[in-house]
Amino acid sequence: MKYTSFILAVVLAMLHISCISQKMEKKTESADSLLLNIYNSYYEHRQNYATDQSAGRDSIMQRFKNELKSYLSQPQYAQLDFKALKSHPNVHIITSEDQKLKIFSWDLLNGGTNHTYDNVFVWIDEHKTQTGKINNDESMYLKAYLLPDNSYLTIAYGTKGAGTDYYTLRKLSWQNQHFTDCEACFEGENKLVYTKPRADDSYPIYNITSKTISFPEYRKEEETGFFKPTGDTTILKYTNGKFTK
Repeated sequence: MKYTSFILAVVLAMLHISCISQKMEKKTESADSLLLNIYNSYYEHRQNYATDQSAGRDSIMQRFKNELKSYLSQPQYAQLDFKALKSHPNVHIITSEDQKLKIFSWDLLNGGTNHTYDNVFVWIDEHKTQTGKINNDESMYLKAYLLPDNSYLTIAYGTKGAGTDYYTLRKLSWQNQHFTDCEACFEGENKLVYTKPRADDSYPIYNITSKTISFPEYRKEEETGFFKPTGDTTILKYTNGKFTK
């Protein structure tokens, strides 16, 4: 009798855990779907600069950011993959190797060939989360590599006028509840901005094994104002916390 009661108790406990798990899955799925629906609405109204802010693109985007930050402030949501949201071609979500940093970036769809991006990050540490924006950047984040000193090498993509685009590389450290750039960590600069013709399929490559950044060089011609390849390749190696030649 006691054995039967024990088995029954175990079964009931497992059913209870299963129900809780299913409810949580439904909540997380609905959160992911809600964010995608809001961004889809923003996409549909991207040219609506209505003075009635309830229908205009700005109010929709503000709702998107508010909902995203609200969900990310809760650990059970912050660790989601957000598969539905990142299925949108104008939204990119990256996660660092140590799973502590997740960056959401998206196209603001301002029109034309230039693209401006916004971002929200969530920092997850010991089941606590903090959200914010990586400042001084209008790029779409593509990668976040964990470096030996527990900082992150981030690579982001952006566009400029005159048929050019660029990649921004930053070395970010979590300090005093926000991310800070490493001073003079890229040949004396706080960040590395790699500009090239948009038609050229070239970009900076970070080699995890050798801890080097490499990219083909371009030089802007004074007469035409266009960027032309020099035929050389720049290689920066991670040494003593900085990337140098």
